[in-house]
Amino acid sequence: MSESKEKFTIKKFFKDSNNPFVKALKDGPGFSFQSDDIDISKFPEEIVVLSLERSDAGKGQLSRVNFLHPETGLEAEVTYEHFPSTSVLEIEGRIFNRGRDVIKNVRGPFSLMLEFDLKDIGTPRMTSIYGGGPTDGCFPPPAYKITETDGLRSLIGGRESGRSTDREMPYIIVTCPDGKHGFFVVYEWPCRWIICAGARILVHIAYTGFDLLPGEDVYMPRADIGFFDGDAVAGSNALRRHIVENVIREIPGIQKVPPVFYNTYWAASDGTGIDDIGYLKKEAETYAELGVEYFVVDAGWFKDGFRQGIGNWEIEEPRMFPSGMADFAGYVRSLGMKFGAWLEFEFAMKNSDWVRRHPDWFYYADGKHNYFYGKREYDDCLLKLDNRNVRMQVLEFLLKWVDRYGIEWVRIDFNNAPAPFWEANEPYNQWGRVQIGYGEGLLMLLDDFMKRCPQVHIESCAGGGYRMDMGMLRRSHSAWINDNSNTISAIRRFKCGVNRFLPGNYAN
Repeated sequence: MSESKEKFTIKKFFKDSNNPFVKALKDGPGFSFQSDDIDISKFPEEIVVLSLERSDAGKGQLSRVNFLHPETGLEAEVTYEHFPSTSVLEIEGRIFNRGRDVIKNVRGPFSLMLEFDLKDIGTPRMTSIYGGGPTDGCFPPPAYKITETDGLRSLIGGRESGRSTDREMPYIIVTCPDGKHGFFVVYEWPCRWIICAGARILVHIAYTGFDLLPGEDVYMPRADIGFFDGDAVAGSNALRRHIVENVIREIPGIQKVPPVFYNTYWAASDGTGIDDIGYLKKEAETYAELGVEYFVVDAGWFKDGFRQGIGNWEIEEPRMFPSGMADFAGYVRSLGMKFGAWLEFEFAMKNSDWVRRHPDWFYYADGKHNYFYGKREYDDCLLKLDNRNVRMQVLEFLLKWVDRYGIEWVRIDFNNAPAPFWEANEPYNQWGRVQIGYGEGLLMLLDDFMKRCPQVHIESCAGGGYRMDMGMLRRSHSAWINDNSNTISAIRRFKCGVNRFLPGNYAN
């Protein structure tokens, strides 16, 4: 399609729906943009379609649309993937400055902008879920608490640490007052985010204000909207059905039903590891007899253990594995189980092997206090995942690590706050740029790893449940939902909360 004045509207994807929210949805492309010179409300009306390509993508139908903002030369390349079977639309894209001038003070980007005329609907009800970081064993526990309100409200995630679900989680379910119809919104972003919910719903990366130079571009993370019939519980079922049918990436030859695994965290939860290889072997024998499918070694297998040894990924802890971890992995496999291990590759300590050998791979938070661990300064360093060369080096390490030990399960953890590292390395007029590059780089690295190692079960973790967004879970097969693994009544409540929005495989 050549350049035209045709307006593209996401309503066409739901043209056969009788859902009153679809009828109330105003025409628009579903996303927007804001800067000092571009009005977020006017942008959808000002852009024109340069090209549109449609194709089938298995279960979904793809529409790739290139938009132009004539006044500035800004272009947006947006992919819409529509899943008719679940009535869900996923939107993802990239914004390019192909004009001659600097676009100043960019906010967002705004992956979703939906405007509704609610006068015929009344006051909607909204259901949301709290994040999974708190480990309190009280009842009811704060982690994964469900909140239901008359009226819509705004949610902010990652504000404290930069990890997406340190407070709220980026999922909402909205229903009519009579509970007969509704829709859900999901944001697939592992860092800071905001969902502003009202007659206008905005979903975007939080706390940005950067200049976009001519020739530069910025990622617009994936956001999902789905319509359903019924109350909020029906909305839960509709969302979980979409995830099971269209999001979870299967391991070849393995059913989607979560496998049975054991992790040595229960035996050495302080991360120091287990000194007695005889004890470890006895554990492996016991769990093999019980029919466990995966035996996973938690933190402590590397030199100096958790947390001082973070970054010593290529040096084993000899007191834990005197004959090497590969030897123990072989023993696990001889018992009929698959072998896995814990890893936190995004951080490394300043005195670690990786930082000494590759200091240019890392961001440093000099001058920042480490509030998460209550220290005057950071001993940690954060990988520059916004740097493609660094990502490729880390990917090569991961491939060799998997091959060396025969890894078939990896718990990917993330135990500190990335936000101070972003902030310490962003110029004044580039607020949010490192965060955006980091978040996109992380998702790209995980995509590459899954393609290269499809046999590996990825278990997402971030100090428990600090990063339970769908961006991470799309790239995981399960999730360690909380570091409280002892208080049974609280754990049951965690699972009840998680299962209101996510299928059971994400509730380890």
